[in-house]
Amino acid sequence: MVPFLDTYMKAIMIKGQTVPIYMDNIIYGKAYTDEVEIENIEELVQHNWLSATVVAVYVRFLYENLIKPRGLENKFSFLSRHIYQEDKQGQQIADILLTHKFKNKLIFAPVNLGLNHWVLLVINPGAEMIYYMDSLPAGHPNIDVYFGDYKCKIYSKDKLVEVEEDWATFVVEYLRDYIAQRLTL
Repeated sequence: MVPFLDTYMKAIMIKGQTVPIYMDNIIYGKAYTDEVEIENIEELVQHNWLSATVVAVYVRFLYENLIKPRGLENKFSFLSRHIYQEDKQGQQIADILLTHKFKNKLIFAPVNLGLNHWVLLVINPGAEMIYYMDSLPAGHPNIDVYFGDYKCKIYSKDKLVEVEEDWATFVVEYLRDYIAQRLTL
């Protein structure tokens, strides 16, 4: 699906053009629209560092294909980079975490630490715990964190290919519906 998506996007999109992907407030606690560009597809195809848009779209895929079908909406939620990048004092994050609908959930927060490196924070508000997950076995050499041995396992190449395919499948299906909807207008 990844090569198909790459070819398809290059055929229909002009550089700089975007496809809006709506992110519901039930996923992130605050609704917003992300914009997928051809450069985001290229990140995936060329195995480059992934932008926050690619990560956000994958989160929506996980929500729609794993969390929602299993009735886990009341167990898990996500923090969007749109919230914590703009929230220098942490007030919006605090407001989201203190709302009743997040109180008994595990909250996943993909965080870009800079230097082209993503980590995952898993926040358990009820237990007042934060788990730090880093795909690099020793962490990033230029980033000092104090989470000790709380690290996740390394993703295999096969698992990364599976994630890429999931992402591409979601975007192809989304584009099919998006284009069909625009043609009917």
